[in-house]
Amino acid sequence: MKEKRYTLGIEPNSVYVGHFTAAIGGAKAIKESILNFFVSNNMQLNGLTVIGCDGTNVNTG
Repeated sequence: MKEKRYTLGIEPNSVYVGHFTAAIGGAKAIKESILNFFVSNNMQLNGLTVIGCDGTNVNTG
């Protein structure tokens, strides 16, 4: 199975949060990997308002 590496950051100021890998398979796989990252690192999502991404094909369809 192929995987792609992603980096998470907080804006403004591009603060590094961490990185994760996701199975290549589209936005749903990326979403699940992001949520798994937060859970496995005991991070709260209470203040989370937006998850954004760049315009690469896998992110936009």
